[in-house]
Amino acid sequence: MPTEKGITPQPQTLNPLELLKAIAIFRELETADLEQIVAGANWVRCPAGKIIIQEGEIGHWLYLLLSGRVQVHLGDLQLTELAPGAFFGEISLFDAQPRSATVTALEDCECLVISEQQIFQLICAQPVVAIAMIKVLAERVRELNRLFLSAEEIAFSRRS
Repeated sequence: MPTEKGITPQPQTLNPLELLKAIAIFRELETADLEQIVAGANWVRCPAGKIIIQEGEIGHWLYLLLSGRVQVHLGDLQLTELAPGAFFGEISLFDAQPRSATVTALEDCECLVISEQQIFQLICAQPVVAIAMIKVLAERVRELNRLFLSAEEIAFSRRS
């Protein structure tokens, strides 16, 4: 059960199988695989303003955003906003390091929270999930590169 910032499981109000089918990293999975994910996951609700993940904390869960929007940030620096269908918390799962950013609910949201163990089992059984996650991570790196380049260009133009 997730314990980050006191988040506790809640009864679900949305259809989890339909929601998972809409998430890119799970589109190729069969219904039986999706049912297994739902059975082992926790459903959590987070009110607007709630810190879901805190930079620097240890985390062993992947969050699938089912409803609402969240902000990923480093202090006051916003990195991105995520909408339903996105996932977060994966970096700590893969590198076993503390959380690299804070994630805060911008509005009331619901997440399906999957344990590290369950994600690794799923990836072993269904490598297509790993490939889909890698594609999303690559997109995120490219976006951060664009932001970094834009910031450098702005800084350079101010010096000129």
